[in-house]
Amino acid sequence: MIKSLHITNFQSHKNTYLEFHNGVNVVLGVTDSGKSSLFRAMNWLINNRPTGESFRSNWGGDTNVFIELNEDINIVRKRTKKENVYYIHDKEDPVEFKAIKTDVPDEIKTVLNMSSINIQRQLDSHFLLSNTSGETSKFLNKIVNLDKIDIALKNAETDKRQTNGTISSMELFIEQELTEIKKYNNIKEIDEILTGLEKEQSQIDIEDHEIDLLKDLISDISALDRKKKSFENLAEIEKIYWKLDKDIQEIQVYDDMIQELSAILDEIDLNMTSKKNLKSKIKELEKKYNNIMPEVCPLCQQRIQ
Repeated sequence: MIKSLHITNFQSHKNTYLEFHNGVNVVLGVTDSGKSSLFRAMNWLINNRPTGESFRSNWGGDTNVFIELNEDINIVRKRTKKENVYYIHDKEDPVEFKAIKTDVPDEIKTVLNMSSINIQRQLDSHFLLSNTSGETSKFLNKIVNLDKIDIALKNAETDKRQTNGTISSMELFIEQELTEIKKYNNIKEIDEILTGLEKEQSQIDIEDHEIDLLKDLISDISALDRKKKSFENLAEIEKIYWKLDKDIQEIQVYDDMIQELSAILDEIDLNMTSKKNLKSKIKELEKKYNNIMPEVCPLCQQRIQ
């Protein structure tokens, strides 16, 4: 049961508060005093109708519809320039729910437990009296949730048909698989053949491994043979080396002799130069002597030869 209704900035209601009592409540007022707007505001909260923003007051401000329920739970519908939301207020903090298009959040529906059936407008026909028997049955079914039972039965029938179809498909699949399995009645013989082939393959793998080992061995032997040939040439190279070493030693002896001869020649040249110098000095001394000595000895008056 709704205990109170609080409306702000909804059509002609700037700030309206109504408190309801148990039983029937009557709202009285002159024409255009906002009686119908009260039901529009409640319908906007319960069914998210009308849509858009035409119901918002032209003087501006946030539009709010606040309903207080018996269970000390409050539902708030709020519309601003940026927000379009519901709130559930209880003993804990308020919980926000977005109002998407014309949908009402499931949590709000559960708490209110109300729908369009609970709203009777001023110009609507008398409830159920002017409806056909079929329409009346739909209303009654909806009130006692028989419509949900019908939907559940239809869904169950649909699931049954789908399940039967699945069973038929599985039976056909199993039959096909059994037919395929019959093709493999000789599986034992095939298994024996496969076992034999596996043994042969294993033997082939062993032989391939041995062949690879032989190839490696041949490669090693070839490498050793090349080294052997290089060692055979080494003996000749050694002979040539010792011959060259002997020749180098002889050349060294000749070179030493040449150096000794060169030293002797240098000494001879030096002696020859000294000899020439001595001869020149002797000639000078002879010339001086001849200039000093007279032709006749002054003592013995003999001619000096």
